[in-house]
Amino acid sequence: MASIFKEEYGEGAAFTFSTKSKDLEKFRKAKIGDISKLVVNKTMNVSINDLNEIFELGGTDVRTVYIRAGKKIVAIKGSEGKLKTLFNVAIKGGSGQASQRTECSETTSLIIFKNQIENGKILDEDSTIEQLKRLVPKNVFELYKTAYYESAIKQVNVFQKQFKLKSGYEYERQKENRTKAIYKDVASLGGPKDADNFNSGDLWLIRKDYARKIEKIFSNFTNINELITEIAMTFKNKMMIPISLKQTEKGEASAKTIDPSRELNKKLDLDFSIDKINLTYGGTEKFAFNNPEIITKSGFQIRLTHKSSGLTPLFFEGKIRGQDYQMGAIDIGKYEKKLTEVGYVMNRKANVQKDQATRAKTLKEFDTLIKIPNLFTSEQIKLLKQFKSLFERGISNDRIVQMEHDRFIHFISAMYAIFVKVKDVKEHMKFSFNLARKVQEFSSVYVKVIG
Repeated sequence: MASIFKEEYGEGAAFTFSTKSKDLEKFRKAKIGDISKLVVNKTMNVSINDLNEIFELGGTDVRTVYIRAGKKIVAIKGSEGKLKTLFNVAIKGGSGQASQRTECSETTSLIIFKNQIENGKILDEDSTIEQLKRLVPKNVFELYKTAYYESAIKQVNVFQKQFKLKSGYEYERQKENRTKAIYKDVASLGGPKDADNFNSGDLWLIRKDYARKIEKIFSNFTNINELITEIAMTFKNKMMIPISLKQTEKGEASAKTIDPSRELNKKLDLDFSIDKINLTYGGTEKFAFNNPEIITKSGFQIRLTHKSSGLTPLFFEGKIRGQDYQMGAIDIGKYEKKLTEVGYVMNRKANVQKDQATRAKTLKEFDTLIKIPNLFTSEQIKLLKQFKSLFERGISNDRIVQMEHDRFIHFISAMYAIFVKVKDVKEHMKFSFNLARKVQEFSSVYVKVIG
């Protein structure tokens, strides 16, 4: 559950409905989509004329939240307690549409994998579309692209070339029917809190006879290593295979088994020294410090990102230069914990630009960074100093300026952490690389398929 009232959840923050909420039934018959799959977005400054539906949950000290569900705007009124328990932070992606695109592409791959393995044939696109229409909500189906179909074919071909599976499997996306039991106790048993950081399998293939026993098997484990061992054994015997799907239009398709227990201490033939830093402008309004990148000579890069266009927290993503897909989100909890070892707390909070002490700290860190030889180009130094002078003018009421100030604070803090506080930058970038590819302690085996 997540309190939708937290400051970090501003305009556009994405949520799903919590299945644990006692009030969920009120939305089952609402005309806003499939509640079990729906991703909605928080919105503010709504006029009564904009509303499509109003829900009354009751309780004392009633408050109101507004959400966007597709093209509809819905008001939900209730006590703070009821509204807090109604929502979960959306698990995948930032905006609702990003999550919906993921659902669309992954479900397309599921259809193709299932028909190829179970029936020995590649389904034609028209038949794939017909199945997709039955499996996902309308707002998800409307995001379908032929590229999803073409990618799915490449994915299944390269996967089957290596694994040669025969029929007899169930197919599902992460944490849906059977695999809910796998992820259920991961955090409480000592594993990563985020499902993706435990196992980034987007698509799970499970032998039917084993699928029927999953809930019982995984409910009896008492520590995280037992879960990891079970997944490893079923993977070895091709009883259960989690697949991380990457869509690409560049390069060759590939399938590679990622076993964190073997990869964690493996010597990598990659150069993690810093090549350059990109300062970027982005978004429809082209604001500053949108998705800057720290790029190593091997091509691995940390991308500083925010999950929606607004005053939102800082997150990190890993990417390989020249590839048209993300490696994956960097476990921000593990990343921040690593920084505490060097005595630094990175500033990544939402709407932090209002805090005068934070602004003063940012300016001090800026002055230190700007003196580091060869960290920035002469053109970047010029731009940074220009922005610093704007930043020094103080807090603004303009939304874009506030976003830029927030992102400037996040950028300076992240850079200060890496290039001032961290003792071995190359080792730190290797650590970040492993987090991006879900190689960390207490993660489990999966197959990464690029197609």
